[in-house]
Amino acid sequence: MHSESHSPKYRIGEFAKRMGVSPHFLKYYEETGILKPDTQENHYRFYNLWDASVILECKRMKNMGFSVKESHKIVTDSTAADLEQMLQIHQQALTDELKQKQLILEALQNMRADLKLCQAGEWHIRTVPPVWFLPHTLEQQFVNDAGTYTQLDRWVEAMPVVHSAQRVTLDQQNHWQPEWGFSVPADKVEAAGLMPEPPAVLLPAGRVFEQYLSYPVHRETAQEEHNQQYARALEHIRHLNLIPGRIILKEIVSYTLQNHIRQSYCILRVPVEEP
Repeated sequence: MHSESHSPKYRIGEFAKRMGVSPHFLKYYEETGILKPDTQENHYRFYNLWDASVILECKRMKNMGFSVKESHKIVTDSTAADLEQMLQIHQQALTDELKQKQLILEALQNMRADLKLCQAGEWHIRTVPPVWFLPHTLEQQFVNDAGTYTQLDRWVEAMPVVHSAQRVTLDQQNHWQPEWGFSVPADKVEAAGLMPEPPAVLLPAGRVFEQYLSYPVHRETAQEEHNQQYARALEHIRHLNLIPGRIILKEIVSYTLQNHIRQSYCILRVPVEEP
């Protein structure tokens, strides 16, 4: 058996080709101190099969998501215990990332389904689970409650699991009182990494009239156009011989814009009860 010192040596271009990597890959890992090719006086670099084993390990670690710094630690200064600890940490991080990606995938699938229902103008009477709502604006101004802003960044980062939403209350004078904010199903709170606190409120589970809408919205008359949709929803509910509640939750599915006209796609949920 030949020792490594007597194994054939290859210049960088040929060695990169035989290893299935680019010359840039070899140079980069040399600059980080992981690879140590034999450099001649003419500055030519020569690699052997010892370097091949290091390169394959680095490539494997890179494909598993390890940083160059972590790879350097593994192949140049680590024990089995060190490696086990690094693998455990990386496995947990990857597990958490996969959970987050799964949430995003579900949100994308739901968004596609909801968009189709909005375009079709579907509606249902059904029982919905509880939903958290965090107020953000009231009467065209941001709310002043400090509690909103101590948690706002976490809610925003949790989108699209969290939705832009509007809670609309019909007051005793039959005027709509809209609050823009954010909504998230109560059963998604933990997975989204949220711990809702006041002024976030839990809207209870219950039977609702659920309507999927698509309608144009103009900047100057937006609230009037929204109010018209709310009034039509209540009229629809009464025609079904049901009694509508005085709070509507509207969740935004998406917006599109064409010819300076915004098209709103949303879901209205109005609590209902039998007369």
